[in-house]
Amino acid sequence: MDFPEIAKANGHYLYDKHGQAYYDLISGFGTVFLGHGEATVVNAVHQQMTLFSAVGRLPSEIRTRCFEAVNQLLPEGHGLDVICSTGMESNEYAGKLAAVVTGKQRFIAFENTMHGKSVFTSSLCWGNAPVKCGNNTLLPYPTDANEVTVLAMLIECLESGEYAGCYLEPLRGSCDGAVASVTFREQLVSVCRQFNVVSIFDETLTGLYRTGPLFTASELTRFPDILIFAKSIGNGVPASCVASNISPALHQLALKGSTFSDHPVTCAAIIATLEAISTRLDTKHIAEIDQVFSRLKPAFAAMDCKLQGRGLLWVLACGTEVQANNLFDILLSHHFLVSKFGHNLRFLPKIDAQTETIETILTLLLNANNQGA
Repeated sequence: MDFPEIAKANGHYLYDKHGQAYYDLISGFGTVFLGHGEATVVNAVHQQMTLFSAVGRLPSEIRTRCFEAVNQLLPEGHGLDVICSTGMESNEYAGKLAAVVTGKQRFIAFENTMHGKSVFTSSLCWGNAPVKCGNNTLLPYPTDANEVTVLAMLIECLESGEYAGCYLEPLRGSCDGAVASVTFREQLVSVCRQFNVVSIFDETLTGLYRTGPLFTASELTRFPDILIFAKSIGNGVPASCVASNISPALHQLALKGSTFSDHPVTCAAIIATLEAISTRLDTKHIAEIDQVFSRLKPAFAAMDCKLQGRGLLWVLACGTEVQANNLFDILLSHHFLVSKFGHNLRFLPKIDAQTETIETILTLLLNANNQGA
């Protein structure tokens, strides 16, 4: 299982040094939503670089325009706090902000989600994180089978009065693709509010139409206190936004900002990405892609695989890592690239991926299994 060495990219395709094209479903781990080399983004970044790049925290028109554009995406009562360079940095800031608001230090999160790989954020993901950070609690990820039990466990934690915040990745996109139901998400926001605990939705992967709606939080009657989104908002330029309903007076107490936060080049990329999405977005098409994956769930279940996800974010959890390796190699031999981690294969189609292409890829996997791959 060897990945090709990439020399260039365009649209849906990556090219190795020999000129071989590969259809790209890695999409820069979800950052490249519009396609590689998107002209509007490339031109905006180039133009900004010719004007200025890093100017510290000095005010600029490009930052003002970017914040205005992003704030138009948010519900009343929420505003953009900061633009970070990674989801990890955004999650770090969200935790600090929750601690400032509540005066508490402990956090609740759910097993095998992805909030980053720093010391703090990895402690919100995995019980075997190399460095233990704080006395955080990891609950089982909520599924249709266990969400009532998990909610009861969450309430029991909240009743202790020890927690600053609760993190949720609405779709477990770096694991098995499990999706927390709308009911559970509604209840999480509600009970957090009841116990004065900050609700934090990490939509680093799911935000900005990746699953169909603008955010998965957009489906709720109550928005979470903090929303982290979306690595695709710069179309490959490092970017991750944090929005909240928390008073700006508290932001600096949470040590908001870093060398690359609110970076002018990032701001230019975000403006261009949002403009391009506004002209190319077709939610009906995203629903059609979703239907292709959903329709083939039973066929994959018959080969001891679980296909889970939504919209343009799906994970095939294979029965064994050997099976995952075999299926990955088959895709690679047909010049399709997907992410692989453990026994999971992840598919991240771009905004205008063709349903026929997705069907071809999934059918290839099913046929390979039937032939004993």
